[in-house]
Amino acid sequence: KSRGVVNAVSFPPSVRDMRPWNWANFETHVNYSYYITIPYNYGAADRSVRKNIKKAVNLGYVCERTSRMIDVHGCLQSTADRQDFDYRLTVEDLELCESLLGREVFRSYVCYAPNGEAASSRVVLCYPQSTAVDWVAGTKSEHLKSGCTQLLISFVLDDLAGAKVSGFDYAGANIPNVAAAKATWGGILTPYYAIRQPNARS
Repeated sequence: KSRGVVNAVSFPPSVRDMRPWNWANFETHVNYSYYITIPYNYGAADRSVRKNIKKAVNLGYVCERTSRMIDVHGCLQSTADRQDFDYRLTVEDLELCESLLGREVFRSYVCYAPNGEAASSRVVLCYPQSTAVDWVAGTKSEHLKSGCTQLLISFVLDDLAGAKVSGFDYAGANIPNVAAAKATWGGILTPYYAIRQPNARS
């Protein structure tokens, strides 16, 4: 309360009582995400998801966990350029995050095209016995119709099952086209709250 906040601060879905923040003169907002139970039941996925996974496999795409942040960043940057926004992340930022948090918490994944090019990437924040959070993701424009995004998500969900997490938080489903894509995985639509400081910017 004495320090305040500059940007919005989001709380996990388990935080449901926002009255103390209202009483402290913060603005509160409700947002939405999709929550997927781990291990994942592929029967919950839309037929289009399974079709795209099979398509990418048949085309020769392969996925792996990696520390090659230049590959991760290239996919993120392609999405940022295409959708006209800025992740405000550099290769060095990603490398620093991994070095500070460790590879078991900061889990970066890349799906590679048959020619070896990085096609899609995701970074997930993960602690054992808790919910993993889908932090950032991107796919290069020329690979959007290959099914590589769905293949990579399936790889991530399978990997998280081995990390002993309880679930996967898709971290946001407020933009219509983003929500539609995430809904195809059959997760539970889950509200979560965020606070802002009342000021000219907000």
